Amino acid sequence: MQNKDSVYSYNEIRRTITLRRVLKKGIFALFTILMFMMVVMLQIREVHAANTNINNATQVSFGTTYKDNITTDIPTRYYKIVLLSSGEVSFHIQGENKWLALYLYDSMGKEVEYVTKSKSSVTDKVVIEESYHMTGGTYYFAIDGFAPLSGVKVGAYQYLVNFVSANESFPETGNGSNNNTSSANKVSIGTTYRGQIAITDSIDYYVFSIPSSGKVTLHVEGDNSFLHTFLYDSAGEELKHIQRSKSDVTNKTTVDEDCNLTAGTYYLAIDGEHNYRRQGNYQIKLDFISANESFVETHKDDNISGANEIAFNTDYCGQISLDNDVDYYKFTVSKRDSIAITASMEDIGRVYIYNVQGKELWEKNISDDTQSGNYTLSHNVEISPGTYYLRIACIYQSGGNYSFKLTSYNATRKPAKVIISGAKSAKKKTAVISWKKISGVDGYQIQYAKSKKFSGKKTVNAGKTTAKRTIKKLPSKKKYYVRIRAYKTIAGKNKYGSWSKVKSVKVK
Repeated sequence: MQNKDSVYSYNEIRRTITLRRVLKKGIFALFTILMFMMVVMLQIREVHAANTNINNATQVSFGTTYKDNITTDIPTRYYKIVLLSSGEVSFHIQGENKWLALYLYDSMGKEVEYVTKSKSSVTDKVVIEESYHMTGGTYYFAIDGFAPLSGVKVGAYQYLVNFVSANESFPETGNGSNNNTSSANKVSIGTTYRGQIAITDSIDYYVFSIPSSGKVTLHVEGDNSFLHTFLYDSAGEELKHIQRSKSDVTNKTTVDEDCNLTAGTYYLAIDGEHNYRRQGNYQIKLDFISANESFVETHKDDNISGANEIAFNTDYCGQISLDNDVDYYKFTVSKRDSIAITASMEDIGRVYIYNVQGKELWEKNISDDTQSGNYTLSHNVEISPGTYYLRIACIYQSGGNYSFKLTSYNATRKPAKVIISGAKSAKKKTAVISWKKISGVDGYQIQYAKSKKFSGKKTVNAGKTTAKRTIKKLPSKKKYYVRIRAYKTIAGKNKYGSWSKVKSVKVK
């Protein structure tokens, strides 16, 4: 038999071992729970430690809704967005907070823009809806709950960031890549280009060339509330400045402007007015029509010494442009003459005549013709033998194409002889006279009389486009003799051709 004491000792030992095992398992379980709680606490701490400044900003994707919160310990949350191209970025933020602010920063952490909103009494939400046009690159934005004078306004919020590309013809990043003439993008006539005025890039420059003098039409259309369009010459000197605001009808800011220019290189700038951040997408297109000048413009004819020599009875074409406001021409008169000066221009102009010493002898305006709506001049001047200079200028800067002609009365050939094709009297007391037209005349003169010698004659005129004239109120049963001649109007006087053969007609 076992000793009672020895049995007791054995049982006690077993109970002690079991208790120790239970305690060991409990301690391990407790240790496991504590470790889990520590991991959770560390994870929570890591979440709260993230996006508290630009350096640890959370990168977000476009088109995804995120949730976050403002706490007393973390009043500002920072986020990062990356734009692969220029475009419009829109922020949609909604929170339970009494007050929220949105701050936008560039890639260097410089503040670009900010907006603040307080909770609506209607929706019981604070809502921020803002859009910014931005160039490609990295940006940061912060959502801030610190209200001035009243401290941090804690609460949960959600945010969504969307992006629409501007589809720029010349992609830009950061503060832009074509912000001056030296970095201007080269464009061609007749091609449409797309651009964007961004919150960090308020101006774009373009460079173009034209092969001859002519009219360049600037077409600009944008979503911007206001745009400045500048035109510069090759040296960077401003030639034109156009300001336009958005139309209430089209909801677009539009420029359609004609610019008369000589051959060469020019710069075009689209400015969104940096101080007011007139953001938006726009497109430009340049059209060109040559002036077909009679003399290639080299600017030598901007004064008397380089005047182009011209002849009488010849049509000439020229242009007054933004960078060339005057043209000189030289002509010679061999004997005293009456000369006619005819001219037309797209704008109000002025014609001058100078002698060889440069003294002004005569000047007249190319003024508005109320009947045709054009700007024209038709005048004659008596002039002595010698050399003279003709100057054509524009009164206003816009200028335009012009044409002119000098006609000498003495040097002009008289019209050809008219041939009468018919002289009939089909009705009582009337006679119808017809003839063959002559080109290059200004009209016809018709004489009729009862005498072959045309004593007691009467004279009527007919225009250059007609070849028939009806003479009325003639006495019946009487015979009349008719003759016709053509004429040209030169220097305000008519130069007549020879009389036609005489025809007779007996009136019914």
